[in-house]
Amino acid sequence: HMETTPDDPTIPDLSRYYYVYFPAEFGPLALIEAYEDCENVQFAEPVPIMMPCYIPNDTRYRNQWHLDHCNLPDAWDVSHGSDEVVIGIVDSGLDMDIDGWFTIHEDFPQNLWINPEEDIDHDGEITFDDWDGEDNDDNGYIDDFYGWNFTRNSNWPDDIWGAEDGHGTHVAGIASAATDNETGVSGAGFNCKLMITAHFDPQDPDGGVLRAYEGVEYCADNGADVINMSWGRFGGYINSHADAIAYAIRQGAILFAGAGNDSVEDNRHDRQHFYPCAYEGVIGVGASDSDDHKANFSTWGDYTDLIAPGVSILSTFPRNDYRIEQGTSMSSPFAAGIGALMLSVEPDLSPSELLEWMQRTAVDISDLNEDYPGIVYRVDAGYLLQSTKPKWELTEWRTIEVEGDGDGIIERNEVISIPATFSNLEGYADAHNVTVRLVNDDPFIHIRTGEINIGDIRNGEELDLWEDQYPTFHISGNSPIHYTTFSLVVNSDEDWEVVFELPMTIRQPNYLLVDDDNGGNFETFYESNLMERPIVHDIWHIADDGLPSQDFLDSYNYIVWETGNDESPLTGEEQVLISNYLDQDGYLLLSGQYIGNDIGGTDFHQNYL
Repeated sequence: HMETTPDDPTIPDLSRYYYVYFPAEFGPLALIEAYEDCENVQFAEPVPIMMPCYIPNDTRYRNQWHLDHCNLPDAWDVSHGSDEVVIGIVDSGLDMDIDGWFTIHEDFPQNLWINPEEDIDHDGEITFDDWDGEDNDDNGYIDDFYGWNFTRNSNWPDDIWGAEDGHGTHVAGIASAATDNETGVSGAGFNCKLMITAHFDPQDPDGGVLRAYEGVEYCADNGADVINMSWGRFGGYINSHADAIAYAIRQGAILFAGAGNDSVEDNRHDRQHFYPCAYEGVIGVGASDSDDHKANFSTWGDYTDLIAPGVSILSTFPRNDYRIEQGTSMSSPFAAGIGALMLSVEPDLSPSELLEWMQRTAVDISDLNEDYPGIVYRVDAGYLLQSTKPKWELTEWRTIEVEGDGDGIIERNEVISIPATFSNLEGYADAHNVTVRLVNDDPFIHIRTGEINIGDIRNGEELDLWEDQYPTFHISGNSPIHYTTFSLVVNSDEDWEVVFELPMTIRQPNYLLVDDDNGGNFETFYESNLMERPIVHDIWHIADDGLPSQDFLDSYNYIVWETGNDESPLTGEEQVLISNYLDQDGYLLLSGQYIGNDIGGTDFHQNYL
């Protein structure tokens, strides 16, 4: 469709390509030979009809298992997608004519790209006032508000319902249906916009795709950042199509395509190339199931760059409906939506850079698919987006008394510092100009240190705070015995704040819970009871910390000692510790399933219990 020759000679000149339509009685091969004999024709080739990567599935099970499976909620913690990132959906169109009055499917309006030059009043909405019959942006298409219908040569890219049962609507919803709008489904791209071109032939019972590469060109020329192609064919390389792909990439678009659905037992198709997936620069996407196995229909090969869920995928469907379908037609827009989400954070990535990043953060599923070379990188949106930020771990922290009696107990009028060790995990972003600050709104706590600057921390590095960097606080002289929680807030230039919670007990509690159930979890029942009252207490886990000292036990007025269902609950050493504690007039609640069996009739039982 392009009518001008690019100034850059390295950009494919699509203006030199022409479609030739001929009566059915003429053989295409004979015509090709005739044209190639023409002096002014460089080459001639047949243009095959593309087939959608789509397998109908009538299952009505309504869920979107693929979102949690690929950690989209973690990705959305980083970005909800930019409305400046546009995904081109080159397919059968979108559900845009529900009632004959140009009514768009309920789950799309806020996420549709609007051609700014055709929106005459620039109000972000298309009304009949904008239909002026003019090509206001001189792109060759009149009133192309949302894209273009190449099947009907019209400005309304409505899904040709019935051609492939809403293929384009289903694909678009997976990529970026409006999300967090209390309606329908969630799209991977969240807020990313959708540019729509329609291509399916309503008279073709097999659902062929017409003029698809013109749609690719249209999307690239009109600013699509990502283009999804959920269709294709096995067979030979088509020069004009390869040039259209190369042109779109040079225009700045990143292209995703389904790997195909014709996997067969003898791998006949899996040894062939499926186009456009196999064209250079296209990110090819195969399909997996909920167990990360290759979907039984998914084609695979050296052109399969990524794997994404493609089985039982719920998405939008014509007539304001929703339906579960499957195919690499579903896996490709899912990966494309995730790619668009990534471009919302890292907008300058090239196709190869985005692919490398998506592969590096993917889940390696090759062990589950040893018979299928190329089935390796299952997308992980959470890790992908999270890897653009530092990943902090507070690997160690403790308290030390700067001013106090040195007994290790946080008391009134003492000044306490918190030595801490941070790690920025490998595989995430470097952190620059890192700051740490201590926060607590407890009226009995007074923070002594402000924001602490600790410099840069590369990914994979660990950092110990220097002594003069320790966060420090003071306890007021009238503080009661109570719990408090400090927040250690870590920030960096990457605009990624992480808060670590540091629970502490202020002053020596009167109560101690001793967990002596040999690694069981019976202490939780006592903990919940004490917390409900509430009774401030400490807890000692014998399985983790060994036996407490006598002095430590004697510092508490009340001890709850539980042994759960341990059949040998109290050792001789423990009986001595408890006896000495009771000799100091301490109060004890001893509880356990088999205590009576174990110590009944002993001096300890008769003299102390």
